[in-house]
Amino acid sequence: MMRASSPSHFTRQAWVWMAGAVVALGLLGCSESFDPISKLNTLRVLAVRADNPYPHPGDTVHLDMLWYDGKSPPDQQPTLRPPPIGMPTLPKAGESRQLRLFWLSGCFDPDGDLYYECFPQFAQELASAQTDPASLANVAGFGSSFDVSVPADIITRRPPKEGQTPYGLSYVFFALCAGEVMPVEPGPDGLPLACMDAAGNRLGQDDFVIGYFAFYSYDQITNTNPKIDGLLVDGSPVAEGDEPSFPVGGEVAVKVQVDPASVEINPLSLDAKGNPQTEMMWVDYFASSGDLDKAARLVNDATTGFNDDNGVKLTLPGAPQTVELFAVVHDSRGGVQWIQRAVQAK
Repeated sequence: MMRASSPSHFTRQAWVWMAGAVVALGLLGCSESFDPISKLNTLRVLAVRADNPYPHPGDTVHLDMLWYDGKSPPDQQPTLRPPPIGMPTLPKAGESRQLRLFWLSGCFDPDGDLYYECFPQFAQELASAQTDPASLANVAGFGSSFDVSVPADIITRRPPKEGQTPYGLSYVFFALCAGEVMPVEPGPDGLPLACMDAAGNRLGQDDFVIGYFAFYSYDQITNTNPKIDGLLVDGSPVAEGDEPSFPVGGEVAVKVQVDPASVEINPLSLDAKGNPQTEMMWVDYFASSGDLDKAARLVNDATTGFNDDNGVKLTLPGAPQTVELFAVVHDSRGGVQWIQRAVQAK
């Protein structure tokens, strides 16, 4: 796991840069939707996963990310840049496409549980870090994964509300850029940072993804990620490393295999008789090329139960190529699991 560089390597300007990033993340708003969302033809963040979706106070949560660069061939996916030393610099001209993945944490129990209320908290932490540089390692990080320490008082610090199960809420923000994230004068979008190429040109939304991941904490309630047993293509399981081939332009069935036993009771969701229901669960499908007839399918309904009919149809591209397939299974309490496989259109 790559984390933030040693705090002593960061200049005062780096603090200003990160403070600007905090403000920028508050302006992310509602980005344009991808049409269709299941087709991967740009840089995309498909999911962020916590190893413990409902951490207890004092726990450390390990986050990792599933991303795909639809602008690069499946066999030439870009790598992540190593953590910067000092201020980030522009990519070198002529170098192969690389990505910067930046994480920013430290926001717990914001007012109203609103993500944009994180920014005053971030500003305070970054200001404090100017006199205590060691605190940087707990706020920012670079690389494919990131650890977050949940405060021991994340629940008790909140005023109790009658009839509500006490909880805590954590936010982590991220920025994925096919270049380098740099401080800039705010443009028409109001963002004080941009994703820059080697020539100093701003890259657009096809190359720059900003978002956040939130998770809850309870004293007694737990949650685990869904369990995936495999991926079926045309009714047969595809093992990791295998790439079965099918005729170009043909149609194949794609279906994720989810372990029904991984569906858990949600004690916070009660039916009309006051009995706890199971958590909701669904799967998002993605393909690097070709066309999926559906982007998402229900895996488990709190009322009707497990749905084994959760597959989709993939129309393969009309030219020979590799097609990367992804199935990302979510539960309604922040649990995430995914599987990636490839097929050949020949």
